Amino acid sequence: QGVINYSGSTMTVQRNIITGSKYHAVRSTGGILTVKDNLLIDNANRGIYLGNRSCKGQISNNAIIRNGTGIGGFAQANVNIINNVLSHNSYAGIGARSSCRLSINNNIITNNPRGITVFLEEGQTQHNLRIGGNTYCDNESDMENCASEDNITETGSPFTDPKNGDFSLTAESTASRKRKH
Repeated sequence: QGVINYSGSTMTVQRNIITGSKYHAVRSTGGILTVKDNLLIDNANRGIYLGNRSCKGQISNNAIIRNGTGIGGFAQANVNIINNVLSHNSYAGIGARSSCRLSINNNIITNNPRGITVFLEEGQTQHNLRIGGNTYCDNESDMENCASEDNITETGSPFTDPKNGDFSLTAESTASRKRKH
């Protein structure tokens, strides 16, 4: 792991580049976690792992790129995920168990096999995630086992040069947005 937060602790991970971990860039097994303004790139398993024991916190303003999964939620993680870029992760931008209480808003989720995927426990048909206001682009599937009414789907890449890290929106992108229903 790059950074580990244990049960009973409070941790802030801010303004770091965490790369090359054989497991997770940031791992929380309980406690309170704030992850803000970081680049989490090229970690083998997850950019951020919220698991084993329930944690609380906020994940905001991060670039989470080329990890196994961008953010993975387990147990009853209660975390706000806002204003992040989740791109080119090999499994999913966000993957979470249905028991999680994640609030996922205003993120850019692009070029992942799955944008957001929820793992429903046996016999379940619903989840506890609150999802809205995210922008999806060029994922093979934007959402699996979940839905939201106020997400934006882009036609074509909305970014100036994402392969070289420029995620600024093109002028055409802001004009061509359409609401997904």
